[in-house]
Order: sequence, then structure tokens, then C-alpha cells
Amino acid sequence: MHGKANFVAALTLGLFSSGAALAGTTVSSADWLYGPGKAEQLESGLFHNCVLTDCGTIECAGLSWYGQLSTPSSTDFIDVAAGGYHSCGLHADGTAECWGADWYGQASPPSTLFESLEAGWYHTCGTTFDGGVECWGDTPTRLPTSVLGEAIAAGAMDTCAVTLWSLMACEGGSAIDSYAPWYGQNTTRIEQVEISYEHGCVIGSGVNISTNAPVSDRYLTCWGNDTYGQASGGGSRSSSLGSHKNYSFSGTDWTDVDTGAWHTCGLEGDELVCWGADWYGQASPPSGSYLDVSTGYQHSCAIATDGSVDCWGDEYYSQTDPIDLSATCPTISTAEGGSSDSWWTW
Repeated sequence: MHGKANFVAALTLGLFSSGAALAGTTVSSADWLYGPGKAEQLESGLFHNCVLTDCGTIECAGLSWYGQLSTPSSTDFIDVAAGGYHSCGLHADGTAECWGADWYGQASPPSTLFESLEAGWYHTCGTTFDGGVECWGDTPTRLPTSVLGEAIAAGAMDTCAVTLWSLMACEGGSAIDSYAPWYGQNTTRIEQVEISYEHGCVIGSGVNISTNAPVSDRYLTCWGNDTYGQASGGGSRSSSLGSHKNYSFSGTDWTDVDTGAWHTCGLEGDELVCWGADWYGQASPPSGSYLDVSTGYQHSCAIATDGSVDCWGDEYYSQTDPIDLSATCPTISTAEGGSSDSWWTW
């Protein structure tokens, strides 16, 4: 889910930092127009959502009480994270920028250069270019510094990191830490990990024992609190892996998963599947073809194949309102005195 806009961000940096048009025309910011963009990455906080567009901008919608929707105007973002009441973006140069609630320092990132970001309810973490994990904010227990993180997930109180050997370490003290599944090398490669309040899920790919190369099948396993079927899917799609509250789901084409407070949504191929608490319809997804799914406290959102965003579930704080991408990406008009038509679109 990370780094999809690297090429676009690099192109944006080269184009706009020089102020020169492809035709050799120098333009100022007054010459810029804004056209439609497409969602590349989607992240949901407790009551808000943020989208990284294909031109390196970030757009957010939902609850705005603490400034979590006040996105910077930069066009060089390559990653986005949405926490409880704060949001963060990763610039192309590796620096992190956050905005919104900062009660515990969760929106005050260090000067470290990061490769990816993840936001929990009250803390934020990033993976560094040397494979480390660094967190800031309300992190009562932290991952040991010896963990080399290939992928990280930040939940309500916990943080999980996948090591270079496809083992997973979780810290925080909840059911997530107690029952997290551990995978060994030459059995399963962890491709994605997501955690929330008291449950989590991982997508793993099979590994050829002889070559240690991943095979095409992608499996889903969830664990933790299952009061509302958020870890097991109510038993209709999964089988228990024993007494450790781990559940293995049927299907071999899981492409994405995310965990809400008491529900879970995943993509099996390009089809949305949700389970768990459904009080507000957060586990009743629309039909259609989708690329990415993200879950908030009691709502869910997904990126459709046309780059638009659909949301469903609790709408009390406008967290299911459409994210308007009609005027998010810069286009450039010709210099003063020329044609008013835009010659570049994203």
C-alpha cells in the first residue's frame, strides 16, 4: 500500500520546483489550475479518512475538530497515515509531516528519514531506510530496537512489526500482543499486517521451501478479541487454529485487509468482504470492483477501480461523506498572454 506515487512525486518535484513548463514556458503559481485526481492510497482514522492522490497531494474528510483535515498543500507526498485524531504524510525526501491533535506528541515527528508511516489512535510509527522502526506519541511499550521492520501496523495501544525473517513482534499488552500469530521462514511470508482495538489480521503468501520465493497464493489469518465475530468472521469463512484465538480464512487471493474497532474488511481479489459488528452498516460493503480498503472506528471506505472513493457505515461525523477529488491535482495554464487551455493534466 505504500510508495505507489513515487514516480508521480518525483515528476511533480522536478516540474514544480523548477517552475519550467515542458514547452519552455516559465509559469508562476498564479498560472496553476486544478483538475481531477485519482485515489492511490486510502487510510481511515477513528472518524476521518485521508486519500493520497496520483499527483502527490493528500485530501481528508470527516471529523475536523482537531485540525486533522487541514492537509498541507504539498504535491510531493508518497505515503499517508490517519490516526485517531491526527493525520500524517510522507514527503518524497523521506521527511514526515503531521497535523491534528498532538496531546501526546503523535503529530510531532522526529527528523528521521522514513520509508513508510503508520498511525495508531494516539501514536505514529515509521519504518526507516535501514529497516528499523521508530515511534512517537503515546507508546507505553515500544518494539525492541533489534526488530528490523519490513512492515508495521499501529492500533489503539499496540504496534506490530514484521521482521526480515517474516516473524511478527507486537507490543502493547492487549489481546493483539497476547495472541498474535508468529510465522517462520520457509512457511509463510507476511505481506501485510493490520491491527485495531483488540484484534488484528495478516495476509501471508506461501513460500517455496527450496527457493524461499513467494508463490501466488495469499492467505488471511486474524486473531484476538472475537466478541462480534471481528476476528473469525462468525465462523462462516474461517477455521480456528487452536486455543490461541487465531482464525484461518478460506480463499487464496486476499489482496488487502483492514481492521476497525469491532469489524474487519478485506479484498478477496477485487471483491469487498466485511464481517463483525454491523450496527451502522460498516460491515455491509457495496458491490463492485475495488483496489484498496480501509476501516475506521465504525465506518469503512474503499478505492474503486476508477480511482474514486466509496464509504459506508456510521456517518455521525461526516466520515462517510464523499471525498471530492475533482480539483485536487495541479494542471498548468500557458503563461500570461497565451491560450487559457491547460496543456498538462495528471
